[in-house]
Amino acid sequence: MSPRRTTSLIAAGVASVAIGLLAGCGSSGIPDLTLASQPPDGTTVDTGAAGDSIGDILVFHATVTKDGKPFGHLYGTKLLVALPGQDGAPKDIGVHQNQLTFVLSDGTIQVGGVQDYPVGGAKGKKVPPATRPITGGTGAYAGASGVLTTTELDAGGDRQQQFDFTD
Repeated sequence: MSPRRTTSLIAAGVASVAIGLLAGCGSSGIPDLTLASQPPDGTTVDTGAAGDSIGDILVFHATVTKDGKPFGHLYGTKLLVALPGQDGAPKDIGVHQNQLTFVLSDGTIQVGGVQDYPVGGAKGKKVPPATRPITGGTGAYAGASGVLTTTELDAGGDRQQQFDFTD
């Protein structure tokens, strides 16, 4: 049950996260925005059997930049809810429940939902694409809803995250 120190959001060596908001996202009034996240820092809490097991939690944070300048932070948790092969998960892929909060200089964006991440010996493999719901926001993002689609561009490299806001 001791925490493990990790410097990777997905324990797969993701170097950075790019976040983009779609232009013309309807009449929500939420501004277009492109952000990048520095490599996250976090701690994994191994709650069950040694190694990957249901209930393991990664708690992390990362600096978010806009045009290369600090613009806010990303805070989040990943809770392992299904091991590889469980509930239809592929070999070496675990299902994680995510809670993400983007704390930006002009408000916050809240995202939740599940995403598949490599576990065990598969860490370092490319992360499968995922779509998660935007559950709300504050400030310039008040009333935010829609989806966040995440796609890793290359193994261990950048991930593209695109916010698609709806009314």
